[in-house]
Amino acid sequence: MENNCLIIAAAGNDSNRPALPMPVSAPANAVSIMAVAAIDSQMQIARFSNGGLNASTGGDINVCAPGVNVLSSYPKKSANSGNYQILSGTSMATPHVSGLAALYMEQYPDLNAREIWELIEEHAKPIENLKYRDVGKGLVQVIREE
Repeated sequence: MENNCLIIAAAGNDSNRPALPMPVSAPANAVSIMAVAAIDSQMQIARFSNGGLNASTGGDINVCAPGVNVLSSYPKKSANSGNYQILSGTSMATPHVSGLAALYMEQYPDLNAREIWELIEEHAKPIENLKYRDVGKGLVQVIREE
């Protein structure tokens, strides 16, 4: 952040919910890095998604994005495999947030990294019945200018 660089990282996939949520993993547990949790198509926290259990040390969730059953590019392993695969993880949710940050940086070129971070959180949609520790400010949203 001191160098005007917004770093966005996956919160981690160590949880076994609902019984055992685990804390945000490194590097997303750093206060200067935006931590992204994963939700599914039913707007529920993904069973594997880590949570903000150590907010006092920077290990909190900032926002969430779709991270379950996401169609993603994937390297070919044999002549029979395709270039895409359905994957799940906070690493599948994080590109949604990174892409949104890039759109905001293009749309608002005078904003610095901290202000883009605040814009992402400010416009996130809270998710009813889910805890802040699990989804932060909520599901990322694109700002619509009319």
